[in-house]
Amino acid sequence: MNPLTAACCTALAACFTLSETRAQVASKESAKPRFDIRLDDPVARAAVQAHLAHPGARAQRRSAAELTRASPDLSIDFDEILGTPSFIRSSGTFLTAAADPAAWLTTLREYVADHRDLFGVDPGVLDHCRVARDLVTRHNGVRSVTLQEQIEEYDLIGATLLASFTSGGELINAASTLIPTPGGPLAPVLIQGAPGARRAIFPMSRLDLRPAWMSRVPETGTGNLYEVTVDAADGRLLARRNLTLHATSATYNVYSRSASDPTPADSPSPQSPTSCTPGVTQPPIITRSSQTLASLSATASPNGWIDPLDSATSGNNVSAHTPGGPPVAGSSFRAFDFPLDLTATPAAYPSAGVTQLFYTMNWVHDRLYQLGFDEPSGNYQRSNFGRGGLEADAIDAIARDSGSNNAFFVPAPDGSTGSLHMFVFTGPDPDRDGALDAEVIIHESGHALSTRLVDSLAAMQSMGMGEGWSDFYSLSLLSQAGEDPRGCYAESAYVAYQLFGLTQNYTFGIRRFPYSADPRKNPETFADIDPLQMAFDPAIPASPLIGSVIDTNASEEHNVGEVWATILWSARARMIDALGFPGNERMLLLVTDGMKLSPPNPTFIQARDAILAADLANFSGADSLALWTGFAERGLGFSAVAPPASTTTGVIEAFDLPPGLVAAPIASIPSLTEWGMVLLAALLAGCGALVLRR
Repeated sequence: MNPLTAACCTALAACFTLSETRAQVASKESAKPRFDIRLDDPVARAAVQAHLAHPGARAQRRSAAELTRASPDLSIDFDEILGTPSFIRSSGTFLTAAADPAAWLTTLREYVADHRDLFGVDPGVLDHCRVARDLVTRHNGVRSVTLQEQIEEYDLIGATLLASFTSGGELINAASTLIPTPGGPLAPVLIQGAPGARRAIFPMSRLDLRPAWMSRVPETGTGNLYEVTVDAADGRLLARRNLTLHATSATYNVYSRSASDPTPADSPSPQSPTSCTPGVTQPPIITRSSQTLASLSATASPNGWIDPLDSATSGNNVSAHTPGGPPVAGSSFRAFDFPLDLTATPAAYPSAGVTQLFYTMNWVHDRLYQLGFDEPSGNYQRSNFGRGGLEADAIDAIARDSGSNNAFFVPAPDGSTGSLHMFVFTGPDPDRDGALDAEVIIHESGHALSTRLVDSLAAMQSMGMGEGWSDFYSLSLLSQAGEDPRGCYAESAYVAYQLFGLTQNYTFGIRRFPYSADPRKNPETFADIDPLQMAFDPAIPASPLIGSVIDTNASEEHNVGEVWATILWSARARMIDALGFPGNERMLLLVTDGMKLSPPNPTFIQARDAILAADLANFSGADSLALWTGFAERGLGFSAVAPPASTTTGVIEAFDLPPGLVAAPIASIPSLTEWGMVLLAALLAGCGALVLRR
């Protein structure tokens, strides 16, 4: 390396690098502070103050005083370093008369010429400026222009002229840090810039210009990215600023698992597992807890759930509001603590409902990001932070939308906004707000996931699996260690209370059966998507809504989805048997990756094989026995055959394992004899293994 280049690199490193130990956590506290030699170095600051007493600077202030005396509505501020008019505006009128909007540069040049004493420069300086920004606001036609001053084609750092014009060509305001071009030569460049550095000119004051190198340098071990400016003549650090916007915390009063666990509670009345015996008892209402956090994951949400300095239920991932209303502003800055009385109708606590919806949606965004639903995979975000995919598609989440007893998600291609619509459920008195039921929200968010990861879900089987994936994620993401996967889990139990008269909501929820890996509690197998084969043991309790609200058709997409979710739930149980509760996260990962590996409009068999392929790709097939055993228990075994995706008629279910795969130990299958099931015994390795069937 050239020794002069090395000197510059050394200067850069010495200026901002933190110790490796301290740099492990990317936070506002670990970042090096902003530095400007003109403000932070005593000698340089004294020189700035001296130059502000220059006759030219004094003339500018005299001109400003004369103008404001003549026009009391006019206000003029001055830059503390360069002494230039940093903001010129009038509270009563525009700065110029109407003119040709296309001739904005002429208007600006004439304004500078008419007020050259105020600006301290000749209008000819505009000939040495490049247009750095030219933005026209669509809804009002306002044009905002930034001109960057240059010397010998190098930017003069911080020397700009900003001007805004109406659609009629009037100058609205102006902000100038333009300075006169010096007559003499600049100091020579003696130090070469580091790789990727950009030449520029740094104004130490209005009379002292220094050649400089500008570099963007990441800080090891953190998310900090600095813009560092170094004197190209002597290697001094001239300026440093952190380009990273560190997320700042916000506080939410929400239904969560506990004060120390930010996981959303299933609902205001959570129960997990739920009751396997149908009954009318409702779990007690819990109290909300205060959660203070920037996000669940700084990787998933680098700016936090709410952008720095903002304080409303809108951010990079989600914008939440009521129909036609704006995002909810905090009860105080970045605090969302609103009254909520469940003995009143949801209309009495709109802000609390929107807050819960916003909180849960962001939590789901971060959890799905951890599972691989990131920018290149097509997730929903306003900004993708240069990490791939198409952006400008944060989800629009609407609480208490104009409907009842339902919820839905409207997906969109990557780069287009999807929308979540949550309704009020009118079964109980008072009504219940769907925005308070995390299982409903996560179910709908599951559609955002599956419709982006699977190329098409337009056929009968694949549409049903879309519903099943959503149920699976809603229960698995909210599960916790110690819960028995062979217990009962009602989908969306809270909002289902008194729904069309249902009182056994904490057994069945909105489905025919509770989810369970125990066939005594949920008897569904692959053949139950086939209208010619669907049959359930009448001794197993089923929802009383079947035949009225719940369709009896086996091929109805929610019924198909219920079977798919049950199959996944059984495979998940086998993963937990093998790995403990970490098997839950591993199953979620495999299911997510399996979607990415699925063909368009997959059949049950193809989706099963995609999950197995994900296990092979991720873990060299280490989970194949657990997965196959779980699939086979529900009739999706090795010899099973699915009809074309366009139909569910013609299923051939099978309960065998692939040749050569040894069946799971019988001891891991609880209470086989009590099930009243027929154990067909495992066949010899190489001939397949029959697990269970009705």
